[in-house]
Amino acid sequence: MLPVSLYTPVYHHAMLVVVIGFALLYLATQAPAAGLATFNQVAVIVIGFGVALFMGFRPISGIYFVDMGAYASEYERVRQGYEGRAADVLFNGLMRLCAPFLPATGFFFVCALIYIAPLAVASWRVHGVWAFPVFLAFLTAFSFWGYGTNGIRNGMAASVVILAFAFQDLPVIMLPLMAAAAAFHASTLLPAGAFLLVRYVKRTEIWLAFWVLCAAASSIGGNVGGMLVAHYNPFASDERLEKYIYGANEGGRFRADFLAYSIVPVVVALLLAGRTRARARRPGARVRGGRGLNWMWHRRALRAIGVGSGKLACAQGGRWDWGVASARLGRAGREASSGLAGAWESPGGRELSVPHAKATPGASGRLPGVRLPEADAFYARLVNTYLLANAVWILVIHSDQSNRFAYLSWFMMPWVLLYPFVPGKIIDRPRTGLIATVLCAHYLFTYVMQVVVYPLRGIQ
Repeated sequence: MLPVSLYTPVYHHAMLVVVIGFALLYLATQAPAAGLATFNQVAVIVIGFGVALFMGFRPISGIYFVDMGAYASEYERVRQGYEGRAADVLFNGLMRLCAPFLPATGFFFVCALIYIAPLAVASWRVHGVWAFPVFLAFLTAFSFWGYGTNGIRNGMAASVVILAFAFQDLPVIMLPLMAAAAAFHASTLLPAGAFLLVRYVKRTEIWLAFWVLCAAASSIGGNVGGMLVAHYNPFASDERLEKYIYGANEGGRFRADFLAYSIVPVVVALLLAGRTRARARRPGARVRGGRGLNWMWHRRALRAIGVGSGKLACAQGGRWDWGVASARLGRAGREASSGLAGAWESPGGRELSVPHAKATPGASGRLPGVRLPEADAFYARLVNTYLLANAVWILVIHSDQSNRFAYLSWFMMPWVLLYPFVPGKIIDRPRTGLIATVLCAHYLFTYVMQVVVYPLRGIQ
């Protein structure tokens, strides 16, 4: 068996090889590629299960994995017939369920599966056969290994929240998943509540301004969150909140470096993601009928956009505007085909194509030099949730254990980073070059911190 001291560095070295290997593969592949999509599907299963095995069957150690020793002692106590003493009911239930059948190592493997499987399912549901880049970003996130081996309950709860986000279109599934996450660890009420709130306050610039205000207030006023909790604590029944904020020490310092790290995915969303909306789907309808019906449909559609009617109704400043033409052609096609959907064809059966129109930014995309992500409602909701949850962490950034609050937004960071470049609702073709670049840059920070910086500082 591998010595316990080597588990953390071996994991990070192995993931470095995986990230570089897939980055080179994506860079060398011209998308779309059916073979690469199949390879992605296999990789989700193989690498996901491999990480679960490696993480789940690690040696039990309270020295190298800190809280793992306490979890193991509590689990052994439950195996002896006592009730679990964890503050979270679902975690107690999981221990009682596993205790008659599994030793402690088996229990931690179950915890690893609950930690990893929701990430795979969520990525798959939103991105289909291109789920693997997002899933790999989750596996290589800065906090992934730590919250799978140390803050175990919190890590499982955060993964269940990610799965709940993926079912945002099905509240009957999303809400029970959020409740289950809170029953694993009550802290996930913050990101879950934020996700529900931003459904009604959708403008990204509002939450961006709120984030900036919180950063300014915390840098000037100190532990603003601690002062607020002192006056009003909605979770007064759970003593962990005050313990995390005040702790045994006088407090932490303002971490400008972590603040800069936190805003990186939002900068990527604002500056890079807008370009991925440059292509819109082809408008029109499939006309099921003979040549006569096809001819009549095209004639009516062309007249609607100005061709054949004696003027170019879609010309703007002497130049043809494909944005206006495409929109009018789509409207005319829908009217002419009486609601029949699909791609439109020429009389000979060959699909006609027009240049893609540039997607017009929404009314809220007015910040100078950026495009806000309202073009995709789910992506905008994800970005806004991240901003709100991260802003709450900024308010308590001076706290003794502010890293626990940071994780309540950082666990979303891989998805916020990768979403605009992976097929989904924003684009229908993978931007393999940007996927490779973001994966490497994202993991480079994790690797340097975990393999270089932390060992030099003597941090396990």
